[in-house]
Amino acid sequence: MDEKANEPRMRSVNSTRQSFVRFFNLSPKKVDIIWINYEGVGVTYKTLAPHEFFDISTWVSHPWIFRDNVTKDTMAVFSCDSRYARSVFLPSESMNKRKLVFITLPIYSLKERCFQVFRDLHINATNVFSLELPRILQHEYVHFLNNGGRTDG
Repeated sequence: MDEKANEPRMRSVNSTRQSFVRFFNLSPKKVDIIWINYEGVGVTYKTLAPHEFFDISTWVSHPWIFRDNVTKDTMAVFSCDSRYARSVFLPSESMNKRKLVFITLPIYSLKERCFQVFRDLHINATNVFSLELPRILQHEYVHFLNNGGRTDG
């Protein structure tokens, strides 16, 4: 049985409370701003160039995620009222004031960063086994490729 089929999916839910947001790309990458709709499907609203911003009126309980436009790697996001960066932004009520949300590069583990470099060098799931790496890392790299460039899940 597929365990993920029973897991709750992130999705938007109806809300009557608006939130005014400014997404600001602090990274050197082009970033896709993606709203997660009512079915849990990502809808790309805009691609921001480095140091560009985008103002939007959204709703409390509507999640947003951010991905590198080229690699599709998850970006980090933080706002003035958060203590640490996250991979998902969930708006809160902004009381007619625009909330600043900053998009930046995440902090990767050494293994994640190495896997990204392998991917950028076009090392595929077949030729990774010709590298002098521990067998477990070879299998974890194949999992990374099959999981869309993410080590989670």
